[in-house]
Amino acid sequence: MKLYGNTGSRGVARQRSAPGGAATAVLERPQGDSRRFRRGFLIYVLVMLLLIAAGLTVLWFRMDVYERSLPVRALESWMDARDSADWAKVLTEQGVEPGFVDSLDLRSPEYYKNLSVYTDEAPAFTLSFAARPLLTVTLRPGEKLGFGRHGWTVDTVTAVDSGLAVYVPPGAVVTVGDAVVGPECLVQRDAQKLSLGVFEQGRGDIPGLDKYVLNRCFTVDSVTVTGPDGSALTPEYTVGNAYYYPPVTADVHIVAPADATVTVNGVALNAENADARSLPPETDEFALFEGIEDALPFTGENMGRTAWTVSGLVAAPEVAAALSDGTALTAEHTDGIWSFPSPPAGKPDPALAAEQETRIMEVFDAHIAYLGNRSGAMETNYARFIACLVPNGEAFTQARRARDSIIWAKGLNTHPDAHLGEVLRYHPDCFTAQVDFTPEGDPDGPVSSNIYIFVRYAGQWRVLRIVSK
Repeated sequence: MKLYGNTGSRGVARQRSAPGGAATAVLERPQGDSRRFRRGFLIYVLVMLLLIAAGLTVLWFRMDVYERSLPVRALESWMDARDSADWAKVLTEQGVEPGFVDSLDLRSPEYYKNLSVYTDEAPAFTLSFAARPLLTVTLRPGEKLGFGRHGWTVDTVTAVDSGLAVYVPPGAVVTVGDAVVGPECLVQRDAQKLSLGVFEQGRGDIPGLDKYVLNRCFTVDSVTVTGPDGSALTPEYTVGNAYYYPPVTADVHIVAPADATVTVNGVALNAENADARSLPPETDEFALFEGIEDALPFTGENMGRTAWTVSGLVAAPEVAAALSDGTALTAEHTDGIWSFPSPPAGKPDPALAAEQETRIMEVFDAHIAYLGNRSGAMETNYARFIACLVPNGEAFTQARRARDSIIWAKGLNTHPDAHLGEVLRYHPDCFTAQVDFTPEGDPDGPVSSNIYIFVRYAGQWRVLRIVSK
């Protein structure tokens, strides 16, 4: 081997024999250069790894700061620090009904952005419990976190300004607990039109329901609604958190001649829109005839008078009646009952009216003479009175049973001051008459009344029943 020149560190030339005997020169790299290359590459890799680690660390811190700067994280942290007892205290302090708070599951409240008031400077969230939005939480900027960002802290907690809506009749009194709701909660009058029946659909003077909003009141159990008449009202139906209290309705009873046209608020009564029957229990007339129907000369079909009942009226009605010839009738109205006499003023033709009125006073005089044992003429008074009664009728039976006690009457009040009261004709063969009288010799004394039910018997007007008032 032959060395060429000063090889130094650059390389060593070696001669090798090639196939065929030719010699070839090969330059070999020194081992020191290889080590320096590897060392440099390793340093490069380490530096890059350090730079990447530093970048990742900065990125992680930046992401952590970003995460902690989100308003929802501050809200969640604040919520996680509270249990059911804390939530109950917060809700109660904000004026939410304690009874309603006790009924809620407070373990897992949910939240969502309150977009109506949410801003980047003051994020606001609504907290709901059992799907009921109850609280609004507003945040304000907190501590600085770096990278130009800051955290958040709770600024205000307020109750959601909502609750129940109640629709009540005008004049109703709304009470929550022990407190009467004031006019500040009345948000709209005539807010809900009423569903009126056929007799009131045409009336424009019936107002609808007034709307009250009861903020922070979420359970209808604590709400009491009293109608204008003092009666307690109950919700008829609900829509969401709105409760509808209908007005108190009334039934109207009308007794009128069978051939009369009766109208309520201008709508004529018929079998389809009203209940027609003979003398309902709600009227005094029913009590007058009760128990003696079989002895009357008429039935419910031909009695000559019809009793109507109209149900479910909201307002006081306008009731009118007229005979088939157009004659308007005048009603006596007491306690929801309109009674139209038949014919007008209770008088038939003059001759018949005079006959009946004479007979009424004759019967009254015979009755008083019998009861008071006038002049001690017991048998005479008894015979005269019995002749005025329907044989075996109720008044007849009672007179016979009372005969023994009448013997001991002292003859007092046998000539009272009397005058004829109302006469009502129910049928050509039946009418009632009221006679009012005061004690004998005392025209200013207490007034008593007898009502006589007359029927035509054997060609005479005789009494079937006597009712003393």
